[in-house]
Amino acid sequence: ATSTSQVLTQTVTLGSTSGTTTTTLTSSVNPSTAGQGVTLTATVSPATSTGSVTFKDGTTIIGTFALSGGTAATITSTLTPGPHFLTAVYGGDLNNATSTSQVLTQRVSATSITITGVPPAAAVGVVYSFQFVASGGTAPYAFTLIANTFGAFDGLSVSAAGILGGTPTTTGNANFTIQVQDAKGATGT
Repeated sequence: ATSTSQVLTQTVTLGSTSGTTTTTLTSSVNPSTAGQGVTLTATVSPATSTGSVTFKDGTTIIGTFALSGGTAATITSTLTPGPHFLTAVYGGDLNNATSTSQVLTQRVSATSITITGVPPAAAVGVVYSFQFVASGGTAPYAFTLIANTFGAFDGLSVSAAGILGGTPTTTGNANFTIQVQDAKGATGT
């Protein structure tokens, strides 16, 4: 004889993403300078949350990093001058829901590059050499002459290495402007 059992319905729950989370985002230095390394740290509560956090600059993804002890971090040095609106997005796990930090406004200023050096007087017909020095920004530097409003510069030039050199052929006062550009494109005069 055959028999039929009643239908048994069983629900298997692998986990629930009903656990509320909170994500906070901090910056190691704010404001910062273009090219400067800034550590971004996301903290997810509860600290037992697993998974990953995606760091964003507006809608642009900076990177995605695994949580460890409720935190994830990255160092970025690619932020350009101006304000950046950063967020950290926690992707959730089997027990915890996703969450997004409040916007952190990271203010980034242009790299400050300065040129130092006051060239001494030169004499007509005498070989001359003077080295300008750049500071700030990221080496190597490239120097260029961008303004020359005098005739006394005849016989002299500025090299990419920042050396004002040559043999002057005329006398007079010189007014000129030199610009320096660093490896990341920031300039100073």
